[in-house]
Amino acid sequence: MKNKTFRLLITGVPPEVFSNCHKYPTFEPSFRCLFPGWVLEISQMIANYIDAEIIPVITTSEIYNDGYGTKINGTWKGFLGAVYDQEVDAVSTFYQYTDQRAEDFTFSFPVYNARQMVLSGIFSELIVPFQVLVSRYPKISL
Repeated sequence: MKNKTFRLLITGVPPEVFSNCHKYPTFEPSFRCLFPGWVLEISQMIANYIDAEIIPVITTSEIYNDGYGTKINGTWKGFLGAVYDQEVDAVSTFYQYTDQRAEDFTFSFPVYNARQMVLSGIFSELIVPFQVLVSRYPKISL
């Protein structure tokens, strides 16, 4: 039995969470569920590290009308509203840091980093501005 628990709002929004696994939600990859979702996997790693049990709270953006969360007239709505109102402890999606969010929420250190890139055809004229960017900033590679 784990000493601590945390309530994780599970959104079912890929790629953070995939709802097509045999037992949903699944927190660790297996032969029956190769990719449960990166937030679920990372959440389980964190839970294991702090010796905590995850209590899944399954939802959809339809239940939380404002989806990921916005602050309207001083009140958080959506998934962030559930955290702010202490219905859950965390949400199964990653959020970017903003000053507005930092007023009411605590952010962890980055737990995941993906190199986002623009993809185009080899002969596309779209790639020209990115080639200029790369030549100006040699540490950037396409």
